Amino acid sequence: TQEKYSLVYLLFLVMPFSWVLNSAWFLQYNGNFLISSVCSILGSLATFILAYFFLEKNDGYAIAIMCLVSSAAINGLLTFISSVRYLDKIKILKPFVVIKDGRDIFISQMISALYTMSGVLIVSYFYGSAQSGIYAAIERFMNLFISLGILTHVAAYPKLTVIFNNDFKK
Repeated sequence: TQEKYSLVYLLFLVMPFSWVLNSAWFLQYNGNFLISSVCSILGSLATFILAYFFLEKNDGYAIAIMCLVSSAAINGLLTFISSVRYLDKIKILKPFVVIKDGRDIFISQMISALYTMSGVLIVSYFYGSAQSGIYAAIERFMNLFISLGILTHVAAYPKLTVIFNNDFKK
């Protein structure tokens, strides 16, 4: 049981750190939608590969937790590394001062993230590690396709806006 709790602590330490590093919003702000999507896809692919190769070789919560952690960590690191080249300097701010005005949005996003992240642990608890690994792999693979769909939508959005504005003015 000590190993199980150590892995849960890993989950609760790495996940928030990866959320802090995740700079997809900054990449999107600078118009780098492709880089943001590629980072997300690489994180999902890494999780899929991890679950595929190690699912039958390991029993317990290890694969479920590593699948959760690896995708977020890879995505967070890649988006942060990609974003650093657009910055002159990195400034660390006090988090509560920054989120004071957007506290309600922050809380709703945090609850949503916790809810969506808990699926693998719940499946693992009720059905075991094999099913949770399969669930995590399928979920990440599904997120890969969702990311591709979002990328297409985001790429088409500026053109659709121009068309809409031209039609609206007529």
